[in-house]
Amino acid sequence: MAICRADGLILDRQQALIDGAAAAGIPVVQVFHVEETGPFSEASGFVTALKPLSLQPVRVFKKARHSALVGTGLDVWLKLRHVDTIVFCGFAGHSVVYTSTLQACDLWYNVVIPRDATCVLVPRVTLPEGWRMEEADEMVEKVTFDILAPIYSHVTNSADVIAHL
Repeated sequence: MAICRADGLILDRQQALIDGAAAAGIPVVQVFHVEETGPFSEASGFVTALKPLSLQPVRVFKKARHSALVGTGLDVWLKLRHVDTIVFCGFAGHSVVYTSTLQACDLWYNVVIPRDATCVLVPRVTLPEGWRMEEADEMVEKVTFDILAPIYSHVTNSADVIAHL
């Protein structure tokens, strides 16, 4: 359940959100985590959209911190376009999506999180001895999306988001 959805459809749901937004004339941006060296460097070849996602973002932002709104220019870009609602989905839902949600709320945005298009993966280096990865992922997902995120955002599913575009 928790490791990128056991049904294996997380990328399909993300694609449906991308396609739905494009059909509704809603701009889609893409945010990549980029570091100077290592696997998150642009030189690594790993900083790309996951296959088979197909999108033509109106803008690509690069971040070096957890939040998509820190040091990226995304907030200014959104404000110049009078955007008041952000849909966050992707990977590292417990850190990147959640941290971005908190900051977006502090900046007066409404936030929507399609839970079924958002993945939680607990860093394996922080897993206490004796814990199973799947159990940790499931626990973190439940705390993030059942308890914490609903305080700051509307947590729903991708079909609901698409229906309200």
